[in-house]
Amino acid sequence: MKTLPSEILCVHDGEARAALVLHWGAWLPAELNPLYAEAIGALRSQGRRVIQTTNFQGNGGAVAVRRLFLEVIAAAVRREAHDVVAIASPGSARAYCRAFDFDDLLPDEPPRPWDLARDETGKPLPTRLIHLALDDVPAERMNLFGPFQP
Repeated sequence: MKTLPSEILCVHDGEARAALVLHWGAWLPAELNPLYAEAIGALRSQGRRVIQTTNFQGNGGAVAVRRLFLEVIAAAVRREAHDVVAIASPGSARAYCRAFDFDDLLPDEPPRPWDLARDETGKPLPTRLIHLALDDVPAERMNLFGPFQP
């Protein structure tokens, strides 16, 4: 049995809260999906280190969510990662792309139903694999988090 390295990031802003789990290492939960594993493998084959966020939760506080994603970038820099990936519903994926500069890692593929994402009736939900290349984040923003070598 292998242990998946991870940590919980949580931000509080008054009553607003946002949290997620950050995973890193030689294997990520997204790699349970063969198509996602192939896309992540393509990044790794270029010598890139990839981390994944899962279990995002927020109670509507936009400031807390933005602060959380600053924490994600800072944690990625500490782990010497080059890329952040996440699995999201199509609507959430569009929001991540608009607000946080993520891109759809498999834009030509339709949303994929996946066993780990189900609705209350047990039906698989569609998902997208979204991606943030840290070397595409403007240098002035990255310099806030410490040394980064893409």
